[in-house]
Amino acid sequence: MTQPTALRLADALLKYLGGNTASQAAAELRQLHEANEAFGKRQEWWNERMFVLEQQRDALLSLLGSIRGWDVLDATADGAYWKREIDSAIKAARENT
Repeated sequence: MTQPTALRLADALLKYLGGNTASQAAAELRQLHEANEAFGKRQEWWNERMFVLEQQRDALLSLLGSIRGWDVLDATADGAYWKREIDSAIKAARENT
């Protein structure tokens, strides 16, 4: 595996320039590299979590669509109300994707 550019540059600063300024610059490069790696790991976690949430959302939308089609809703006094509520929930979920 090749060394990341930031770390190669930090090593080169120390090797070819030396001194206090080069040491500070190298330390800053190493710190930025570490922060970037930590961010990448958090981003990977977030992407995985979003994938799971999107699957859950799709399953719930499918279930709501199925419930919307139930004949029992037509047979109840509140059926029209619940169909409107389901339609509203489906619309809101689709608008926010």
